Amino acid sequence: MADIKGTSGKDVYTVKNGDNYDALEGDDEITFEKGGTATGGPGNDKFIVPQGFMWYDATVWYWGSNKPIYVDLEAGYALDGFGTRDTLINVHKIDGFKQDGDQAYGSSGADAFWVGPWTWNYRNGQKGLILIDGRGGNDQVTLGLTPNQNQGDLILQVSADARKLIAYQTNSPGFIYEFRNIEKFYTWNNDTKINKSYDLMSLIDISKIGEETLLRSYKGWQTAESGNTVALTYSFLSQAPATGGEGGVGFFSFSDSQKQTIRNLFATLQAQTGLSFTEVASDAGQIRLGVNQQTSTRGYSYIPDEFKGDARAGDVWLDQETVALLQPGQEGYYVLLHELGHALGLQHPLSESDTSGATVLLNTFATTGNTVMLDVNTNSINGAWPTWFGSFDLQALRYLYGAKTYASGNDTYKISDNTGGMMIVDDGGIDTLDASSVNLPASIDLRPGKSSSIGIETDGSAQFNNIAIAVGSLIEGVISTPYDDVIVGNALNNAITFIGGNDIVDGGAGIDLLRVWRPSTEFKVVKDAASAYWNVSATNSSLGGVELQNTERIFFTDIAWALDAGDAESAGRTAKILGAVFGKEGLANLAYRGIGLFYFDNGMSYEALTLLALDARVGPGASKATVAQLLQSNVPGLVIDP
Repeated sequence: MADIKGTSGKDVYTVKNGDNYDALEGDDEITFEKGGTATGGPGNDKFIVPQGFMWYDATVWYWGSNKPIYVDLEAGYALDGFGTRDTLINVHKIDGFKQDGDQAYGSSGADAFWVGPWTWNYRNGQKGLILIDGRGGNDQVTLGLTPNQNQGDLILQVSADARKLIAYQTNSPGFIYEFRNIEKFYTWNNDTKINKSYDLMSLIDISKIGEETLLRSYKGWQTAESGNTVALTYSFLSQAPATGGEGGVGFFSFSDSQKQTIRNLFATLQAQTGLSFTEVASDAGQIRLGVNQQTSTRGYSYIPDEFKGDARAGDVWLDQETVALLQPGQEGYYVLLHELGHALGLQHPLSESDTSGATVLLNTFATTGNTVMLDVNTNSINGAWPTWFGSFDLQALRYLYGAKTYASGNDTYKISDNTGGMMIVDDGGIDTLDASSVNLPASIDLRPGKSSSIGIETDGSAQFNNIAIAVGSLIEGVISTPYDDVIVGNALNNAITFIGGNDIVDGGAGIDLLRVWRPSTEFKVVKDAASAYWNVSATNSSLGGVELQNTERIFFTDIAWALDAGDAESAGRTAKILGAVFGKEGLANLAYRGIGLFYFDNGMSYEALTLLALDARVGPGASKATVAQLLQSNVPGLVIDP
């Protein structure tokens, strides 16, 4: 491996494996062998990577450029920061992005870029932007960091589709790294020499997906800052207005029952958001609702952002056949929700195939549980029409118009076999999702913004993603079905009630418990050595059992088990304190165990609980000698120096 310098004239050179060639001045022509690296200098250089090389087989460096560089790998050139232009033939790996104004645009294939900011960028609070767009292919960026130079913490902000990553460091928040269309992101620690990879999908902030995918900068009726309350009027048209009805023919009035369904919708939306709605006469409303006969649509509406100053802004027109199915859970009600979403400022989400550069809705999130702004039909919905706006719809509307506290008490959401598309919006209390009356296995996910599959379709098949929990809503408990369920908890302390079947429970974060309304004598509780999961199996096999992951407690009718017995876990630490301070008798005392678990579960530190136990045992202010004598008597082999 060698560092080789060219001349100030025109050089023609082939870089060997492991070598680094510095082109210096002149219009040089540099060809690579696999593993070669070349540094561009002043001059119109040509870098040639032979066909058949992988992206990592050859690297072009621009660390020496004292002005911003501009790289376009698809077009095959770089403005090198010296006032000259380099030709890049089959080059797919560029290092040397370090200063404000540096830009790179990838090819349709796999490309790699290395970013390493100059020290003064963060020492002097420099503002700036380094922009890299990988374009097509499977691209990656590595960001080199030097923590010991006081860069501060790295902050990462990922768009709702993971196609844009904004990064900055806390000691220089004005210096931004913007990475677009990058599939893999790494950081390299120059101090520890450790390379760290990031899963961009896991960094998506689910609480902003609605705002980013459904609003896309639209403001709806909002004339102030987002989040301010807005008062709107609505009316039921009694005759065709001068404009707005041209999307269909004829005019029909809503029936009294249909009007009441719509009034109820407005009332619920008013209770959940900062919007307020007042009904006014005929065509006087800001949102006017009418019915006509449409040939190729089920409904249409006019988005306020696109019809500013136009009387049609906010109008909603439904097809005559649509309004015949206007009860929650029917197709017409879904159409009403969809069109009203438009009337309030929501757009259709863009699909993954969109290449406009706007934020798209990833396929993994494209469900009516997340948004009714999808265009769905009877075949795709399989009969489970939504009964309310989706999680992302509500998030976007609350972002735009503010939120009111909704369902803040202790609520139970009881699911039946035929429960259709249901959105749970719950802003407080200790709440429970009850699936005990369902006659098929269920997949239940308590995490905000996630969907569950609970119940039976009319054709006898299992419902799919029909129950959603709104972003920001937290459900604490779940009652399983009597069948083989999969249950995922959220970040709270969840209580999962088992009533039969062979279930799999992942409690997630928090101190989670499994509640079994039977005595412990009817079950075996065993930890699997290979997986470290706990298995709770009924001795009567017909009752079934549960595989427990990330679940800390089991409550039987006669006794409770604490499963978190590791050295750094609540039960394990409680046992160590009880044994050391109270001896064998204290360790066997169920009341003492419960006290220790209570304090640990509520955040008390190990040191604080140890001092509390010592005060209870020998009294506050006991001498060091007394404490030492106590601990040595209870812990065999312990020697404390006087």
